[in-house]
Amino acid sequence: MTSSDNQPHSQSPLTREAIAALLPHGNEMSLIDRILQWDHHRIVCCTTSHLRSDNPLLTDGNTLKTSILMEYAAQAAAVHAGLINSNLGLTRPAYIGAIKNVEWHYDEVPNEPNGVLEIAVNTELCNATGAIYDCTIHYGLAQKKTDEKDAPNTENSAPDLMENTIPIENKTLLLTGRLVLVIPPQ
Repeated sequence: MTSSDNQPHSQSPLTREAIAALLPHGNEMSLIDRILQWDHHRIVCCTTSHLRSDNPLLTDGNTLKTSILMEYAAQAAAVHAGLINSNLGLTRPAYIGAIKNVEWHYDEVPNEPNGVLEIAVNTELCNATGAIYDCTIHYGLAQKKTDEKDAPNTENSAPDLMENTIPIENKTLLLTGRLVLVIPPQ
């Protein structure tokens, strides 16, 4: 391992499409909007997909059960595994092998208009056949940048919210858990 493995990557931000390409199920089910930071051992992502009316995981009352957030963590872990593998010249999807030690602190994810989910996954073990990740998901309200003009809040403005905000503060812990990802051989 080189010292650069621990340095956060500051490459150009990945588009939602590029993030979706790292997931086995593609764009329709892609829940991650943005990667805030990643290195060899960790990735931190954020999203407002819990606010989108086309989110396939919403209940009839347009709410998201907190237990479903493990799918968000799994996607963050799969994106992380994909980014690491792509740096090694590999492009293989990762699949959930096990979910363990899940604790959620609320029944439903709040759905305030400027609410953001922050997903952080840390590798505990990683090799060519898979990885074990510890996961935490926080919820917070995005704060608009002070130099941005207030834009009207519409149902389709969730992605714009990600571009025009600073990181969330006063985060609320929603979920913790552990994921085992399996990377099948080629």
